[in-house]
Amino acid sequence: MASIEKRGDKYRITVYDGYDMNGHQVKRRKTWEPDVNMTDYQIKKELERQCVLFEQECKRGQVVNGSIKFEEFAEKWFKEYAQTNLRPTTIARYRALTERVYKAIGHVRLDRIKPNDLTRFYMSLRGMDANKKSSYKIKGDFKKTVHSKNLTYEKVSEISGLGIRTVKSVPHGDVVSNETAHKISQALNMDVEELFQVADKGNSKLAPKTIKHHHTFIMSVLERAVKWGYIYENPCKKIDPPKVNRKQIKCFSTEQAKEFLKCLENECLKYKVIFYILLLTGMRRGELLGLEWSDIDFENNTISINRASLYTVSEGVFTDTTKNEHSIRTIYVSKELINLLKEYYIEQMKEKESLGDLWVNSNRICIQWNGKPMSPNTPYEILQKLLKKYDLPQVSIHSLRHTNATIMIESGTDLKTTSARLGHSQASTTMNIYVHQIKSSNEHAAENISKALAI
Repeated sequence: MASIEKRGDKYRITVYDGYDMNGHQVKRRKTWEPDVNMTDYQIKKELERQCVLFEQECKRGQVVNGSIKFEEFAEKWFKEYAQTNLRPTTIARYRALTERVYKAIGHVRLDRIKPNDLTRFYMSLRGMDANKKSSYKIKGDFKKTVHSKNLTYEKVSEISGLGIRTVKSVPHGDVVSNETAHKISQALNMDVEELFQVADKGNSKLAPKTIKHHHTFIMSVLERAVKWGYIYENPCKKIDPPKVNRKQIKCFSTEQAKEFLKCLENECLKYKVIFYILLLTGMRRGELLGLEWSDIDFENNTISINRASLYTVSEGVFTDTTKNEHSIRTIYVSKELINLLKEYYIEQMKEKESLGDLWVNSNRICIQWNGKPMSPNTPYEILQKLLKKYDLPQVSIHSLRHTNATIMIESGTDLKTTSARLGHSQASTTMNIYVHQIKSSNEHAAENISKALAI
């Protein structure tokens, strides 16, 4: 039986709907507000009808429990859904967004989050300083401080769980996040205020892509709330997501790629292997670092991509699955690359023998001096050093993947083969990313046909 309580001009209907797993009685509530023109008799009759309907909804399990606040449900989502369904790097990215999201809507009940609330939040992010009160830089002699604690950068990296590159960037005045500053301070047993000062990076605003990540995070949380029966619909679906303009892909031209490979002839074998693989296969950085010697088929000239090596502040370097199931693939490579890998394998085995017990047998191709898996930041650091040394355009590691794809498309490789080699989930993904290259190749094909037919 439902109970009714008058609250001002409204009525609160309560239905007792059994007991929960802890033996507590479950209360379902609904607020009904009569029309201002209704008579007392009409209100009484309609209120009785609303009670009956609400009881029936409760019995059929059609009543949701949207009274839980967004922050509480989001933490439940992280624990019960994200941990088992999302990649650690994605979870880390969403965790970094919670400070802003929780401040804006964390206190709001799920069933009271409206599309306008989200639109206003995204608009506020457009004018927000990305680094305000959340970024720090060293204010003293970091090297001297570390030595005074009888520590090394490597030991600070180990204690804090941060990458060695991050730790080494601190004495150069590089800006670090709030989380990084606290981890380093804890490793040195010091207060953050002793070691760091708040950084001022001027008018650095949140990038459109970062704002889009906020939307994607909120969308995912609320979509799970719908599926778990907390709310009826996802308010994110009623608004236009923040727009992110696709940037023109920056990569080497074919001539620049040739020049880069030529420059590598002057470098050590490890550098040659890293960048030959990236340029000749187009694989992602994480896929490169996840390669093991067992993935190389020296007889059939193939490389199998089965895993990725990634990094987060909380976990350090770790092995994960590839980006998607289509990223698990075997690709043919040139005999030149296979011969280069054979040569490097022999070199690695000699290093292993010389180090003896100091060697860590990871079976990885890309390693540190002692056999441990290489840090994901290392290829980028090496690349930037080489580009500066040989006066080549400044490009990123991912640019080498784009260079590979562009050369394949411009040389006439069909879209399906290009997509399969890149590990895209579908050919349309390749088409959307490389639309300008495909258009250029299409125009070039038309010219070749005309020339062939002497038109």
